[in-house]
Parts: sequence; structure tokens; C-alpha cells
Amino acid sequence: MTTIVEQQNTINELLNSGRPVTLETIAQALSVTAQEAAHLLPEGSATFAPGSDFESVWAAIAEWEKITFIVTAHGNVIEVETKLVTGSSHGLLQSDGRQEPTSRPL
Repeated sequence: MTTIVEQQNTINELLNSGRPVTLETIAQALSVTAQEAAHLLPEGSATFAPGSDFESVWAAIAEWEKITFIVTAHGNVIEVETKLVTGSSHGLLQSDGRQEPTSRPL
């Protein structure tokens, strides 16, 4: 069984390795979920809120000048810088200020 101290040491090694590190990288190294890995990050590295706060958190982030979405999937990393806006269309959240979403559910 791995102790929290050992897990935190592994995280520090990954973060100081000079290579790109994601929550998925950390989770895989520790054999835990991404959420569990996030809770093990150094203090101040992550913030958590209940799902009931989603709309107020989204609105607060929409006040920032710009944000960067980072999506990882199947070994690919996609970064998108944008201005986050409030509101939705067809049940999809908007991220670029357009009135219509760029994709629609099937």
C-alpha cells in the first residue's frame, strides 16, 4: 500500500521532471482516478466546489479576459484560448460569444 507521503513524492517528481504533466499522467502513475490525483496535488494547486456552484463559478470565470481549455484524448493535447461567456444554446454552453453553438447534439 502506498502512503500519501509516497504519492505526494511521486507527484513532486512528475511536476519537477520537465515533461508535460496532466492529472491523467499523475492518476496513472499513482493508480488512482484523476479526481483523487487532484486532491493529492500540492496545496493551492487545485480548487474544488460542489456541482451546485457550477453556474456561479462559470459566471465568475466568464469575467476573466481569456481562458485556456486543455483537452487530452487518445494521446492528443488540444489547447484553445478563448473568452468564456455565460449562456447556452440548444443545451450547450457557449465559449466564444456566438449565438449558435459550433456543434449540435445528434
